Amino acid sequence: VVSRHMKSTNSISNINILDVIENESPPLLKEIWKKLGIKGNGFIIPSNVIDDFVDRNILSQSMFQGTSGGSILDNEHTEAFLQLLEGGSTGDAKMKKTAAAFYFHEHVVSIIKV
Repeated sequence: VVSRHMKSTNSISNINILDVIENESPPLLKEIWKKLGIKGNGFIIPSNVIDDFVDRNILSQSMFQGTSGGSILDNEHTEAFLQLLEGGSTGDAKMKKTAAAFYFHEHVVSIIKV
């Protein structure tokens, strides 16, 4: 979803989001599970998926602008996360498109700025 959003000329549409989730993701996940030797629907480390997406040119290293970490319940950590989402690593609030992958409790949520 993030890749499609960042590569689009406008914001990604709900139809495109559904297409990624329902049609593109399942076969990709099966290929990644197979490549990593994971049986069934086993847990995939998110960084392994990102590496695979970079290898497939779904994502590029130039799309990565920064990182923040820590507890989302900590105001300082949350502020750092929101600042990156707002303006990337340069802090340029005029950046029209930014996105983030938010990891918590073995879940990954994509957040896009539209």
